[in-house]
Amino acid sequence: MELRIPQGSQSGSKLRLRGRGLPNDPPGDQYAVLKVVLPQANTPEARELYQQMQRTMSFNPRADLF
Repeated sequence: MELRIPQGSQSGSKLRLRGRGLPNDPPGDQYAVLKVVLPQANTPEARELYQQMQRTMSFNPRADLF
């Protein structure tokens, strides 16, 4: 089964798939919980790409922790 993930979705988000759950009359809904996995920065080039994103984007993943 293919699933379209909306742009900007975050890990832990739930997607409802109407009518794709247990068969019944009407069919049930299926829920998918997203788990976002990022590529490892295990090469100098990959680390540089992450550092470039850090410099150019104003995203702070810890902003909501405090």
